[in-house]
Amino acid sequence: MIIVALIGYGFYSAAKRRAMNTILWTILGIGSYFFGQVIAGFIIGFTNPLMVNDELSLTVIGLFSGLAGVFVTFLIMVSLDNQKNRLKNKITEDESLLDSSDKKAESFESRNKIHDDI
Repeated sequence: MIIVALIGYGFYSAAKRRAMNTILWTILGIGSYFFGQVIAGFIIGFTNPLMVNDELSLTVIGLFSGLAGVFVTFLIMVSLDNQKNRLKNKITEDESLLDSSDKKAESFESRNKIHDDI
């Protein structure tokens, strides 16, 4: 259970740093640990049923498969954060382009108005 608490805290901290939903990512991190263990259990049960009697091997395999699931979930979180940041930067760039084109249009209109007044 200590590992589960550490995983939950790690995902909570990482999500908070990235301004993501902390509760959602904490639950996903913990769930991915257990999901990785369940998948490893099914694979072992179907491929090598005699290994079910060896508790030490199952513990080690369960630990590593759970941590592999956590790693994949963490990579997904980082990837989603990168996509969000790229989209935010693109929107900011587009807005700055629109602002600069509006300023150019205003200066063009003011120059035309001066010429019309003359």
